[in-house]
Amino acid sequence: MIFRTLTLLLTAAVLNSLSGHSVQAQITLTPTQHCHDFSADAIVSFADPDLEAVVRDALEIGPQESLSCGKAASLETLIVGTSIERVVYGGTLRPSPEKPFESLAGLQNLSNLTRLNLINRLVTDITPVGELSKLKNLNLHTNWFSDISALSRLTDLEQLIISENPISDISPLAGLTKLRQLHVHGLYPYQLQHYLDYNDGRDPDVVFNGITDISPLANLTEMRLLRIHLNAISDISPLANLTRLNHLRIYDNQIEDISALSDLDELTLLLAHNNQIQDIGALAGKPGMQQLSLNDNEISDLSALRQMEHLEYLFLSNNQIYDVSPLRRLHALQALRLENNSITDVSALAGLGSLRELSLAQNWSLYDVRPLFLNAG
Repeated sequence: MIFRTLTLLLTAAVLNSLSGHSVQAQITLTPTQHCHDFSADAIVSFADPDLEAVVRDALEIGPQESLSCGKAASLETLIVGTSIERVVYGGTLRPSPEKPFESLAGLQNLSNLTRLNLINRLVTDITPVGELSKLKNLNLHTNWFSDISALSRLTDLEQLIISENPISDISPLAGLTKLRQLHVHGLYPYQLQHYLDYNDGRDPDVVFNGITDISPLANLTEMRLLRIHLNAISDISPLANLTRLNHLRIYDNQIEDISALSDLDELTLLLAHNNQIQDIGALAGKPGMQQLSLNDNEISDLSALRQMEHLEYLFLSNNQIYDVSPLRRLHALQALRLENNSITDVSALAGLGSLRELSLAQNWSLYDVRPLFLNAG
């Protein structure tokens, strides 16, 4: 009797154990479910099999192996796509996406990601990315999303790249105060046509280069690098408090007034060509400037550049410049472009011994360049 009772108890214990293991092994999350609601042994799933494949590859898990919540949580870096460009007619075009992702559902369970690159995959909805609260570095360059509200929760972000997407509202970025680098630039026209061509079936009325309001950036005072070129921005006053900026790209916008840059004394690179800038007085007192591009504006007075003793590259083509004497002491200059201005006298440039490139074409009133050759001799 004792033996029979013991046998029954052992059988029951084994059955309970097997039963518990069986139920646990069968728990498979839907793509929208979250691992934090289940055990570490629960199985993660993805709505897009191509996305699951790259996650498995990153984790070195075969297609027949279980992808558990525990394994998903072990991944800290996921790199999908590259920023490789190919030259086309003197410009660059990104290659067509090899495997577009129709959905990112399931990605939210990679809960310990600190770096995520999803480049050139035609992603339209980035909602799951907003669940990845530990992200510090996020690159979503060249996709197809316009709503970035999910990013407002990623308060540990230090680098964010969301360029070449049809974004017009950047207000969700206002609270990302740890950001040190932000890329949210648009597309060149020749890039846009190519982009629309290989995105056949998407919204033909989609709007790129549509950012007009950058006030959400006003309190992001840790910013060191900002790329907001190729948009429709006219007011850059929100940048006035970003005094730690050293790289700023604001070219191809609709900017007339750059007075907001007057206290940005750590700038070493400013690309502001193709705007409607007349007064560059705000650039005075920036001796650390190394690269400055102001082509295609309406500038005539260069006196603000007098003290830029470390300036190496200066581009001023297609302006209204007639007097280049303020450049006389910029002895670090290696490249200087002054095409299509109203310059008549270049003697002030004679002492710039570091110059390796000088362009003066289409200054139709410039008849005598001998001072440059006399100095060289």
